[in-house]
Amino acid sequence: MTNLTVTFLSNGHGEDSIGASLALAFHLHHPEAKLFAFPTVDEGKAYEGQDIDILGPKQLMPSSGLLMHNWEMFKTDIKAGFINMTLKQIRDLAGLQTDVLIVVGDAFALLLSSLVKTKYRFYVQTLVSAHHAKSKTIKLNRFFMEHLSYPERALIRHLVYQTYVRDELTAQSLTATGLKRVSFLGNPMLDGLEGKRLDLSSPVITLLPGTRAYSLKALELMLASLKLLTGVTAVVAWAFDTKIPEFDDWQPVPVSEQKSLLKTLALGSNRVYFFKGRFADCLHSADIVIGTSGTANEQAAALGKPVIAFPVPPIYSQAFLENQKRLLAEALTVVPAETRAIAEAVKTLLNDKVLYQTGAARGQERMGKAGGSDAIIQDIVKRISDTKLNL
Repeated sequence: MTNLTVTFLSNGHGEDSIGASLALAFHLHHPEAKLFAFPTVDEGKAYEGQDIDILGPKQLMPSSGLLMHNWEMFKTDIKAGFINMTLKQIRDLAGLQTDVLIVVGDAFALLLSSLVKTKYRFYVQTLVSAHHAKSKTIKLNRFFMEHLSYPERALIRHLVYQTYVRDELTAQSLTATGLKRVSFLGNPMLDGLEGKRLDLSSPVITLLPGTRAYSLKALELMLASLKLLTGVTAVVAWAFDTKIPEFDDWQPVPVSEQKSLLKTLALGSNRVYFFKGRFADCLHSADIVIGTSGTANEQAAALGKPVIAFPVPPIYSQAFLENQKRLLAEALTVVPAETRAIAEAVKTLLNDKVLYQTGAARGQERMGKAGGSDAIIQDIVKRISDTKLNL
């Protein structure tokens, strides 16, 4: 393993997190290898704290990588320099040489990876599930987000040594098209979520407003909906370095002695606790989740936490929600972006045990179990262990 180079190419916030989880697994098994990361959308903060060199130009776009979700975001990114940034990435990728390339993301990431000189290219498809493809309508701008299309399958066939998908149905779907090197070994999105329940009174509603530009707007609506409920506890995994703003009618109260608790708000018998760096604990503490997130909503569902979501256009759009609903089925309840609708959905889930248990079970079924990162890395190592790389 001496002098072996392994590069993780990822194209999104969630993809970076998965890439970092895979990198950690690789490093644990083979600490002698030299690891690199090439994030194409975010700055690669998920890789920080590991012994990984981060490559490539680092310029955040206004859409945070979602420029194809609608025309307005596309135009905004173009004005912000998306084309120039992509050309720089193409230049850097064309000059990159690595022994092993692990691509984490979608068809665009795989296309970019074709520029890299490598002995072995592996593909971890994190975006698309065969469940997504059950849409009755096909929107051109979302086609590659919801279907394992012929162009993507062609890239897989000609570029990839082995592809790892997010569920068994997707593996079966790709195999049925004639692709042979496809595996489902677990969902790496679920790794690193070990946590414990916070010492808070029930019921606990975990708020996941996301990490994009719309998150504050989403959080304001979530908190407004809690005003229509009584006797609930809410927790927020605060993901930003900025100060927590004030919210109408909610009053700050003295912070209790809980680890990483930043702020506590009160309104009648309701309490909202803001924690920093305890995302997994906030997930494990939830009885119900109100979320406007991509990856985090799916992670919550995987832990058996029913999720309520509403659109926050243009980024967290109705089309995105419909796609997520096809994946998560009964684990996700989609409601209008109205306080009363959100509050009523919470009441319904708390009072209807059959509905609650159905949602909890379906989320676990659709998302699978943890351990995918280690299983994928072990499989990669096994597949190249008898080559000149001397793994």
